[in-house]
Amino acid sequence: MNPKVGFLIFVLTLFLFPAIFVVKILVQDESPKVNTGGDENLPKSVFDDPELLSLEEGLKYKDIVVGEGNPCPKIGEGNNGVQVQIHYHGMLTNGKVFDSTITSLKGTMMDIDVAPDFPATGAANFDLGGLIRGWQIGVPGMKPGGVRKLVIPAHIAYGSQANGDIPANSTLIFYMKLVSASPR
Repeated sequence: MNPKVGFLIFVLTLFLFPAIFVVKILVQDESPKVNTGGDENLPKSVFDDPELLSLEEGLKYKDIVVGEGNPCPKIGEGNNGVQVQIHYHGMLTNGKVFDSTITSLKGTMMDIDVAPDFPATGAANFDLGGLIRGWQIGVPGMKPGGVRKLVIPAHIAYGSQANGDIPANSTLIFYMKLVSASPR
């Protein structure tokens, strides 16, 4: 073998192939990360749903079933608060259920794009003003019997504070079915 060819092979092996390997690692498409804070780290399916609509403060929602009757009012619109009776199913963006009125589902993994079947009984009663900001924005406008998906960014959920099974800086996904809403 010609010494120049041998030297060329040596140089290519020593420098070029490792460089190609490093470039390939740097440009490869990584799977999105989950729950580390900013929207850029969320699984694409959380925000890629073309049916998601935007509300204030970055909240996204989709009405799966539009209910009937009077919509839930916003807090302070001619009232001193709003009492809601509601079924809910809350999960992290990785599908882990952290809370649900369907108690058998707590702690399980679910498909984040499928609403659960809510039972006829067992809804929770809340003062809307005592809930996270994401609910205060996302529940008004729902009509009784309506089912809505909310995608709540961390800053209007629990922010930088962990809360039970919810890590700090977590975007939350809720499916909810409004049973009733009563202004006080």
